[in-house]
Amino acid sequence: MIVRSTNIRAALRARQRGFLLNPFRFGGGGGGGDPYFDKVSLLLHMNGADGSTAFPDSSLVPKTIGVTAPVSISTARSKFGGASALFNGGRLFCSTVPSLYPKFADDFTVECFIYPTVSSSTVMRIAGFSAGVGGNETWTLNVESGGAVGFNIYDTFWRSAKSAPGSLPLNQWAHVAGIKHGSTVMVFLNGVLGATAATLLSEPVAPNPNFAIGRMGDYLGQSFLGNIDEFRITHGVARYTSNFTPPAAAFPDS
Repeated sequence: MIVRSTNIRAALRARQRGFLLNPFRFGGGGGGGDPYFDKVSLLLHMNGADGSTAFPDSSLVPKTIGVTAPVSISTARSKFGGASALFNGGRLFCSTVPSLYPKFADDFTVECFIYPTVSSSTVMRIAGFSAGVGGNETWTLNVESGGAVGFNIYDTFWRSAKSAPGSLPLNQWAHVAGIKHGSTVMVFLNGVLGATAATLLSEPVAPNPNFAIGRMGDYLGQSFLGNIDEFRITHGVARYTSNFTPPAAAFPDS
C-alpha cells in the first residue's frame, strides 16, 4: 500500500509538470479541458449544416449571434469539426452584451483560425469593436496589407502589434491571436510572437455595442474574405506570452 501511494503521488507530480510545460495546453486547445473556461466570454466552433446561418455560442453564458449576409456555414473546408464560417463581405455581430466589452484594465485574449482566400492592398478585419458608445477605445484583429496579421488597441493613438510582412499564407489555415498583457499589445501568427507595442490604457472603457467578426462593426469596408474557424475571446487571461505550439484540437467546451 505504501508503494502504491508513493507511485500515485509521483504520477500526479509528473502529470502536473507535463501540464505546465505543454504550451498549447495552456491555451486550452490540445484535446483536454480548458483551465480558463470560466473566463471565456465567446466561443464559436462554426460548425453546422452547409449553408446554415446559425452560429451558437458555447461559452458558459451563450450570446445571440446575428448575421449580416453573406456569411454562412461551409463544409467545403474546416480546421476542426468538418465546417467553418465562410465570409464574403458579411459579418457576425453581437450587441449590448457587457461580458464582451473590452476591459483594458485586465488582460484578454482574442484568437481563431483563419483561411484567407485573397490578398489585399487594404486591411481586412477579422474581428473587433468599432467606435460607438465607447468612442475610439477599441481593439481590432486584422489581416494587414502586405500579408501580415495585426492586433491593435486604441488609447490616444493606435497601438499596433504586427507579424512580419508576408508571413500570412493564402489558402492555408493559420492560428492568429491578439493579446493584451499588462501594458503590452501582442500578436501571434501560428504561435510565433510578432512585434509588440505598449498601450497606456489601464481603465475599463464605456460599453460599446458594435462588436463584429468578419468586418469592423457597422463599417461596410475592409471585410475579411475567406473562412474562420474556432473563434474564442477570453477575458482576464493572456493565454500566450511567448512562442507556443498552436492548438491541435477544437477549443474545449469545459
